[in-house]
Amino acid sequence: MGLDRYFTQSMSIYRKAAATGAWGHEPTFQQVGSCNGWIQGPSGKLLLQDGKPVSVATVELYCPVGTDIQPRDEILCEHKRYRVLWVTDAAGMGHHLEVSLEEIP
Repeated sequence: MGLDRYFTQSMSIYRKAAATGAWGHEPTFQQVGSCNGWIQGPSGKLLLQDGKPVSVATVELYCPVGTDIQPRDEILCEHKRYRVLWVTDAAGMGHHLEVSLEEIP
């Protein structure tokens, strides 16, 4: 049965896209998908790049493998917006994704 039974929260996935506006190309976010998952927090996981801290995840998202989600995407769930910091296949088992998120105030 696994974690799938906890994937009860519905969320939308947004990705940055260029749009032409009055001032030229302006970045916007367009919905690219949706999924059910489970957001658990607080996390406080320190993310490192080249051994240096670059960000702190405030919550973790667990969702099905195959979900089209990438770093820098944004997630909207229960009226809260999150920035995707990191996406990993949990233990490389192809069972579920662990996604580190930062809440956007």
